Amino acid sequence: MSGSISKIVDHGFFGGMFWREHYFYKKGDVHKGHTHELDHATILIKGSLKVNVEGEEPYEVSAPSVIEISREIMHEFTALEDNTIYMCVFATDKYEETLFTMSKEQKANFLKRMLCKDCEGCSEK
Repeated sequence: MSGSISKIVDHGFFGGMFWREHYFYKKGDVHKGHTHELDHATILIKGSLKVNVEGEEPYEVSAPSVIEISREIMHEFTALEDNTIYMCVFATDKYEETLFTMSKEQKANFLKRMLCKDCEGCSEK
């Protein structure tokens, strides 16, 4: 459905990095405005995005691209074409041990709320 939020299709930890892959099914799908407590890179793997970052003019990017987002800066992504895929990558081992000891419900809540603040969360796979 166009205008829906992004779907988390995969996530994990490796080598002190947390990564989370997002998928937009349709042009117009949105990862609503949100912040993170950590700097991160968003790697656009397939498709194109409109990027809105607090304090900057909106701009468009096409895959392959890397978008740098500073901590606590509001940002939002909108798919400009169907089947757009991007990955958010955080350099941290801060959550790794905690994440692997959580129940499935706690883990889902963590992934929706802990790393993304101020948004309505993402849908799970």
